[in-house]
Amino acid sequence: MDESEITAKNDRKNRECCPVCLGKNFVPERKIRDHIDHSLFSVVHCHDCSVRFIVDPPSLGTIQNYYTNDAGIRMHKQGSGIHHRLRNLLLRDELKPLTKKLEPGSQIVDYGAGDGSVSKFLHDRGFEISAFDMYPQAEWLYPDIEYQQIDLNIPIPLFRIPGNEKITRAVVLRHTLEHLYEPAKILSIFRDTGVNYVLIVVPNYKSIMRPLLGGNWYYWDPPRHLHYFTERSLYCLAERCGYKLLETTTYAVDEVVTSLHRRMLLKNEETQTNLTRAVTRITDPKSPLAAISSVIASFFGNCIIHALLEKYKQT
Repeated sequence: MDESEITAKNDRKNRECCPVCLGKNFVPERKIRDHIDHSLFSVVHCHDCSVRFIVDPPSLGTIQNYYTNDAGIRMHKQGSGIHHRLRNLLLRDELKPLTKKLEPGSQIVDYGAGDGSVSKFLHDRGFEISAFDMYPQAEWLYPDIEYQQIDLNIPIPLFRIPGNEKITRAVVLRHTLEHLYEPAKILSIFRDTGVNYVLIVVPNYKSIMRPLLGGNWYYWDPPRHLHYFTERSLYCLAERCGYKLLETTTYAVDEVVTSLHRRMLLKNEETQTNLTRAVTRITDPKSPLAAISSVIASFFGNCIIHALLEKYKQT
């Protein structure tokens, strides 16, 4: 273990209020482990807005250490060809509530762009895209789409396309909001800079299978995932930040395949066998098996929350 890993484990902060509603009416719920280095984190339940969150996360200065591993690399790594094609089927349905609200050529920010799939999908349909994430420009795969490396927790002041005076009409937060230290602060910046619509896709804490999967539930992923949302907590977050919740839906059965991947990684190294290592490889979130599972599961269940927010009109 190098010095940065030791620092990351020892450098924790303790939250004194809920990051969604600012309330202090929260109670301990459970302990959960990082499946990469097995660090233990405490999850609490806010009774005021129903969000669950890690109450003892790494500090802003050290949390990046938890992304410099396979879990972080996987977020912006292209999957297999099958994974990419099947992902586009899901994106078509996920992005439709937003795209039908916008005129062709509208400015959209892909905030937490990951492997660029959302940016590419929207760009190919005639929207002007600006992508932001924390990894270097050299790792961005689409040179015809504007990309900027930033700390997602310290956003740039104005969300405008570089060199262009057109105000961003919408922001996509696809599996990004749960990673942000202060989600309310980020949404408030969007509001103040004229963003009319925010599309949010996050794991659903109220999933029917989360209790069955227990600590193996793939979407725990601490401390990269800092918050665990419900529809109610998203409503509270939107209202606090000057947005109204236009629509919200849930879909998909939990990623059983990727939860098996997490379970394999949670095993101690000394208990690993050739079989468990093989299962770990084939259940990787970017594997064809995971992609097929995602598409099949997308037709039923309630694993994922999909929400579209609209800024309240000024009177």
